[in-house]
Amino acid sequence: MKRLLAIYLFLAVPVFAFSQNEGYTRSTISSKCWSVNPVIATSTQQNALAAYENFVYVVFYNADRKLCVSRNSNYGKGDQWVTIELAHSYEKRNGVFDNHNTPNIAISPKDNRIHLAFDMHARDLRYMISDENMATVSDEKFTAGGFNEVRNYLQSNRAAIHKVTYPRFVNGDNGELFFMYRERGSGNGDTWFARYNDDGFWPKGSIIIDGAKGSYMGDENRCAYFNDVQYQKSTLFLTWVWRESPNAYSNHDLMFAYSMDNGQSWMNSNGQSVPLPINLESEGVKVADIPMESGLSNHNGCAVDGQGNVHVVVRSGDNYVHYTGIHETGKYTWSSNTIGTFRGDRPKLYCDITTNTLYFMVNTPTHLRMFTASEGHKWKDWKERASIQGNFITSGNSIMCPRRKELMTMVVSKNNLLEIIMWPLD
Repeated sequence: MKRLLAIYLFLAVPVFAFSQNEGYTRSTISSKCWSVNPVIATSTQQNALAAYENFVYVVFYNADRKLCVSRNSNYGKGDQWVTIELAHSYEKRNGVFDNHNTPNIAISPKDNRIHLAFDMHARDLRYMISDENMATVSDEKFTAGGFNEVRNYLQSNRAAIHKVTYPRFVNGDNGELFFMYRERGSGNGDTWFARYNDDGFWPKGSIIIDGAKGSYMGDENRCAYFNDVQYQKSTLFLTWVWRESPNAYSNHDLMFAYSMDNGQSWMNSNGQSVPLPINLESEGVKVADIPMESGLSNHNGCAVDGQGNVHVVVRSGDNYVHYTGIHETGKYTWSSNTIGTFRGDRPKLYCDITTNTLYFMVNTPTHLRMFTASEGHKWKDWKERASIQGNFITSGNSIMCPRRKELMTMVVSKNNLLEIIMWPLD
């Protein structure tokens, strides 16, 4: 493979001082969480938490490596978490515990089922679904007996799905539930997409991103590493970087596509239709040139604000850069600005769609740090809102509280402590 020697240059880099904490609260879920490696509440995982009605759900492995689901019926507040242990143990792969094997959770509103996808790195699907209405039963009825056996299939014909990595769920505005995953391996894989049938099964999925078409610097195969997938106002938003090989130095470019018909068809930033499956040669999909060997990380943060503008924060070396796609009449105009330069994990990004304030979360060697930016300053006024000193092993995985007053972050500490941190919104 040819390797680029070019270095991706950034503009002026602001420097931030730590601010005082602003009234966050903490809730303990478990003091016996698996914390040997960052597989829970990590940047490669989109669905560590799920909020539904007055419930907040989390999924994790406990210290005995058992798959567990906890829930709190008071919007995640307090320490009244009910935990059930399921019939699966987090396994070794090639003799080691693999931190790709994140557990993910989602609720399908039309039948109130709980969906879990977990413990996979280029291996057969591991998927578990609950009985109907399990998501809203009383605490007394919330038991492991309400979950079906582990499946390696989604369809009613029980066709096995192989070589799965990075499963994630996405909820739609009208009760839809979607599932995405990568087939095959790093630097050589396709992205699959399916929509739930609302009856305990899924239809056959389809490939929406093809990793094998096109050539980049002599490479004929690659895969898409997608950021947090978003759904808002009946539109699916997908952003990703390409990787040409298993080595992270081969990450390059920022890509974007959106769908207004639940993933059946996709469009680029110019509002033009993009034939499926999307690939390296798809016209108008690339929104930023970032060459290989730029220190570009994969699995970065993405959020969509209340106006339909798309925001992505990527880590490139020690630089954190905010890319903004401003939406107007079906088209997106992209620009970027640098948030800061410091050592840290891959970023997470969230938006309060009532104020369009952005919340950027990152774990550094000493602190879990939160930065904010406002719509009024066109999201260029990044400032540090709060920081928490601790032995966190992951960057945190968050959701907006259903009442839109708090951001809930799930974190794991090195002492096996699993917590929810509640951040008050502006």
